[in-house]
Amino acid sequence: MTALVIDASVWISAADATDPFSGRSRRFLEAVAVGALPVALPVLARIEVACALARRLRDAQAAHHIANGIVRSPLVIEHPLDAALVDNAIAAGTDAFLRAADAVYLALARSLGAAMVTWDGELIRRGDAVTPEVWLAERA
Repeated sequence: MTALVIDASVWISAADATDPFSGRSRRFLEAVAVGALPVALPVLARIEVACALARRLRDAQAAHHIANGIVRSPLVIEHPLDAALVDNAIAAGTDAFLRAADAVYLALARSLGAAMVTWDGELIRRGDAVTPEVWLAERA
């Protein structure tokens, strides 16, 4: 089965119980785990999740623990930010007018032929990504 690329927005909302998408993100991630679906992440994801959660939760230790826990899952494969991924991210990001980190996720998804799941509206509109809810509905 092709890997899923799950944007940081999903991981962050799942970890932050005050986030309006937290419950929906958790249900999605539980479905991914139950289905034992492989997840591909750029190495940048760990940084993005840790920093965002540290800012939101005001707890650096918890943020480190959560971000590192994500990549310890046997379902998660981290992909290095190598020259080929950078070149693809530049092309994808400039063509779709995306933020740098979003371009990396999009480039990884495209290079793997993987579905990308996010709460980010720009990635949904211009990067062919879907929300966790849409992804779940398509597989129901």
